[in-house]
This record gives sequence, structure tokens and C-alpha cells, in this order.
Amino acid sequence: AYLAQEAKAASKTQMGALMRSLMFPGLGQFYSDQRMWGFGWIAAEAVMGGLIFMNYSNYQTANDDYNNYHTSYVNETDPALIAEYKAQSQTSHADMESANDAMKAMAGVAGAVWIANAVHAYMVGPKTNQTALHEMPVQLVYDHHTDQVQFSLSIPLD
Repeated sequence: AYLAQEAKAASKTQMGALMRSLMFPGLGQFYSDQRMWGFGWIAAEAVMGGLIFMNYSNYQTANDDYNNYHTSYVNETDPALIAEYKAQSQTSHADMESANDAMKAMAGVAGAVWIANAVHAYMVGPKTNQTALHEMPVQLVYDHHTDQVQFSLSIPLD
């Protein structure tokens, strides 16, 4: 009962939404009561994961074909079949490189989507203090005691 009461007393924050979305896409949006956005980010990452898996599967198939054609190429004695296996081996190797490049590109896009999800979670996260919205995080002030201009940047971490 005490923990439930403490959980109710703890207020939700933008940083809490950010941290949850960094752990799992869409979780910060659910934390911020933005359910549709949460499902959207989960779906986006699922699509990216599917594309990465598809390219991985294509890579594995091309790799298996390459190994088979290369083994046949090395063991063959007929010149016509040697030329055919060599061409097939080269085609499979090109397919492997293409699938590997596509897999890397999809992984990069998935990472960018994950970061965008975290930034979005922070932006739509619950605002704990409405006056904080009007405060500037960057300030340029003159300190008359030191006779200097000072620059300050504040980022709340709560």
C-alpha cells in the first residue's frame, strides 16, 4: 500500500518519458498517455526489424549459394561448367554484398527512428511545472559584482 501511494505521489516527467523510450520504442509515449503515438513508434520499429530480417535472410541465401557455387567451381574439370560456376559464384557474391549493404542501411534507419522516438517522447512528455515552459534555458546576464557578462545554460534532469 505504501509503494502504491508513493507511485501516485511521484509525478511524471519529460525525462521519465525520454528514458522509457530509450529502453523500448513507444514506451515513453505510453507513459505520457499518448497511446496512438506509442503504437506508431512500436510499429515503425517492427517494420524496420522486419526489413533487417528480410535482408539478413537474403544475405544468408546468397552466402549459401556462393559457397555451393564456389565449391562446385573448385571441384569441376569441365571448362564450360567452370565458367558457369564462376559466373554464378560472382553473382551470388554481389548479392551477398547488396544484402549486407541494405541490412546496414536499414539498421541505421532503425537507429534514427529509435532516436526520433526518444526525442518525440521528451517533447510530448508530461510537463511537471507549467512555469518552466516560460523560462529560458539559456541566459545572458551582467553580474555587477564581478563586472562581467555571464552565460548560463540550464537543463533540468528531473
